[in-house]
Parts: sequence; C-alpha cells; structure tokens
Amino acid sequence: MQKIIRIKINKILVISIMVVFSSTLIGCWDQKIYEKVGFIFVVGVESSKEKHKKLLVTYTNPAIGIGKRNQVELTSQEADLLRQAIEISRTKTSRPLESGKIQQILISKELAEKGEIHNLVSIFSSDPLSPTLAFLVIVDGSPYELCKKSLEFPDKPRIGVYLNQLLEAAVKDSKEPETRIYNFDTEYYAEGLDSIVPMIKLESTTVKLTGSALFSRDKMVGNIDVKQTTLMLAMMNKLKNTAEYIFRVPNIEEAHSGVRDGIAASIKKIKRKINVTIDRGKPIVNIQFKFKGFIDEYRWDDLDKEKKYRELESQMAEELKNECLNIIKYTQAVGSDPLGIGDIVRAKHSDYWKKVDWKEAYKTAEINIDVKFELESHGLLY
Repeated sequence: MQKIIRIKINKILVISIMVVFSSTLIGCWDQKIYEKVGFIFVVGVESSKEKHKKLLVTYTNPAIGIGKRNQVELTSQEADLLRQAIEISRTKTSRPLESGKIQQILISKELAEKGEIHNLVSIFSSDPLSPTLAFLVIVDGSPYELCKKSLEFPDKPRIGVYLNQLLEAAVKDSKEPETRIYNFDTEYYAEGLDSIVPMIKLESTTVKLTGSALFSRDKMVGNIDVKQTTLMLAMMNKLKNTAEYIFRVPNIEEAHSGVRDGIAASIKKIKRKINVTIDRGKPIVNIQFKFKGFIDEYRWDDLDKEKKYRELESQMAEELKNECLNIIKYTQAVGSDPLGIGDIVRAKHSDYWKKVDWKEAYKTAEINIDVKFELESHGLLY
C-alpha cells in the first residue's frame, strides 16, 4: 500500500515539475493571416528603359477578398538592387509582400545576355524565406509586359498558376529543362558544366514556350528551340518521361510524293557513353548514344518486314546523329557546355584542365558522335 502511494506521489511530482517548467518557457508565434498578406507568386526582372543602369522589378500577388476570381495585384518598381525594389514595393501595396510562395523568377533575355544573373538571383537562394524551388525562366521580351498582359487573358488562371502549369507540363514532356534556383546555383559553381534555362514569349492571349537559353556561367550566350531542347535533354540524360519527336527521314519521304511527310515517334529511353582523351593538347570527345523508342504515327510501309524495319531504324538514327551534332557544334560556337564535358576533363585529365582555359578549349575540341536507334514497336500506321 505504501509503495502504491509513493508511486502516485512521484507521478504527481513529475507532472507538477513539467507544468512549472513549461510555464517558464517564452514562446514566439509570428502569426500571419492569409487574407492580410500579399504572397508574391511571380517576380520579373529587366533593365529599366527610363533610368540608366537601373532594374525594373515586377511582382504579382493574388488579390484576396475583392469578390472576383483570379484577380492579381501587379506592382513594378525601378531600383538599383532587387532587395531595394522589394522594400520600396512594400510601401505601395495594400498588403505586406511576402516571398515564401514565389513560383517563377522571370529574367528578360536582354538582361540575361548582359550576364551577372547569379548576382541577381542570389538574393532568392540566400534568403531563408524565399523558395529555391522557384523556376528560373528567360523571357523573350519584357517580364513586365507579360505580367501586365496576363491580366487580360480571358481563359487563363492567375499568371503564377498558369506559368507553373505550363512549365511543369513541358518538363514532364521533356520540352523544357527543369531549371530551378538551386539548379542554377549548383551549375554556376561547377566549372565544367553550364545551365540551360527555359524560355518563354508573350503572344496575343497566351504565353508560348520557345525553347531553352544556353548559358556560359551566368551569361546567356545562345538559345535552341523546343525540338532541339528535347534532344539536348536526351543527350544530357535528363528525359523525364517518354518524349515525342517528329522525324523527317528524307530518303523515305522522297519515295512517297504527295503523301503526308514525317514520322511521329516517341523516345522512350537513352543510354550514353562519353569518352574524352587528350591528343597533342586537343580534347578528343567520343560520344555514343543508344536511343530506344517506338513509332506513334507513320504510313504502312512494309514495316512487318525485317529489312524495312532495320532500314527505318538506320535512317532515324542518322537523322538523330546529324541533329545532335548540329546542336553540339552550336554549343561549341557560343561557348556553352551543358553536357558537362568539362567536368569529365577536370575529373580525368586534371593536369590538362589546369593548363587551359576550358571555355576556349571546348570551342576547338573534336567531338564525334555515334547514334543507334532501336524501334521496340510501331503504333498507329496509315
């Protein structure tokens, strides 16, 4: 009986100590009511046309509580620094602006071509309240005009939601790279690897995907279209899912004049092997790609016969080889290395890497490509 009483007393004592101790703790709750906060969804950055060397920074945030769907509050501010623009904008909006929900950072093509994009976006990677998962996007035109025009889109959701849906669908279909703030930051510090960033353009009542911007460090040096972007992602081994690709295959089309041209095919997977050697101070790069896929749409052309099937595979592989080689030659000409060949050189030929300026050495590197394409099946034939 005495033992039971002692146990109960000990429990009461422990509970009492916990209550007293917890009551002495000082807690903080930084409460933010949703209806009273302006969550920034989109940030646009471009050069100011009015004031020399200043930035024009645009913000969009949902206008909550005004009784209409998809309403957006648009704010723009000229400033020397992004942080300065944010602080000034907070004095002009109906709600305090918060950056924790940013979906996209839009940079004008003109500004990207000037370089120093890393310095611009570093504020988002260093600020713990800013999400590094926000898409980095290059706009062929003015981000301000794009955001302003989006207020008039009759059949689209808010611009932040619309762009997010557009980009995520494009990434899933391997039409655009998935370049977020943290990706760009990581690749900026990798000396032998350059970023590719999705590009968009404003059209009358919509936004169009135009391909990808090629970077050398943090300066935009060129761009490729959507079809080339799909191949680039394949070469980078970054296909998210099965990717659609339209083949011309000219040798076959010439035999069927008057009939619809092209072959719609899907690239299912790819294997790549990159080997780099140094011969008399010059990098020799041999790349092997093995594509696998299937035909989605093509005329009936004896594809049930083995010989014809293999002939088609060979011609599709030849077309892929030429297209891939053209893309790589273009990246060499502009000085962008998204395949990360420099990373391979740095890892396997460190003595050579230390002696050269890779950006210049990459432009003169000899790059050879071997491509194989294996058809696993054929689908719709006509």
